[in-house]
Amino acid sequence: MNLPKFEDVHPGHNAGGYTSTNEEPRIHTALIEAHHPEGFQRAAAISSGGEIPILVLLTRAEEVVAIDHSYMALAYAYLKVALLSHMGAVEFHKQMLKKDEPTMLRVQAEAKSLMPLVLRDKVYSHPSILYGSEFWAVPIETLELILSRLDKLTFVHGDLTDLTRYGVFDVLYISNALEHTGRSGKSPKMEDFRTIVKEDGGLVLLTSAKSSTSAKYAGPFDGWEALNATKGNIVGDMWKGQTWDYRLLRKCPMPPPVLGDTTNLPATL
Repeated sequence: MNLPKFEDVHPGHNAGGYTSTNEEPRIHTALIEAHHPEGFQRAAAISSGGEIPILVLLTRAEEVVAIDHSYMALAYAYLKVALLSHMGAVEFHKQMLKKDEPTMLRVQAEAKSLMPLVLRDKVYSHPSILYGSEFWAVPIETLELILSRLDKLTFVHGDLTDLTRYGVFDVLYISNALEHTGRSGKSPKMEDFRTIVKEDGGLVLLTSAKSSTSAKYAGPFDGWEALNATKGNIVGDMWKGQTWDYRLLRKCPMPPPVLGDTTNLPATL
């Protein structure tokens, strides 16, 4: 049976999380297909509920590392692929879209036995797995592809900074991480991700909330080129209550440092 790997690199920390994404995978997919249709070797992502690393990245990359500092978020991401593996693509697709809560609770209890022990008790005894189940309304062929690639997926409990131990990636999805803090108590900056993505055109999928207080998190950023338009933002069909800026950024050389005015400095002795 194909299942992802799980690694717990920082068991001493746990944070709040989500049972599904509140972004739209199809928008991230459209950005990638428009600007990098050939796919990737290595991808990394904040896991959250799993939709972006699984539906967007695993279908296009030969290796995906999905990291989150929330055991609960990782539990629901892992549960989704455990259910897919347990039920098969056709039945999983049917049940996710049918939203038959009693049936899903029964099958969910069966699939939990496939999950790492540390994640099993983070799954609620009600069908939270069905939150955002509309995102799984993808072709059966896509689910079959995901199922065949589950051994290429690694879930990691840890912080974004822990990705450095996994090497360099072609693409990195960081959601709205710039607006939040990690276990260090500090918010990351875009320059922190330069060592994680490859030097020649590494990509970052970035989302930020559209508001007066968070507009700065949409960029522009030194050393990153926005590949999609920066004016306005995209509002998807499923999450009309959420208004997000979706960005695909490409790593580029940092601009040279701005030198200060030296006209009044004393002459060298």
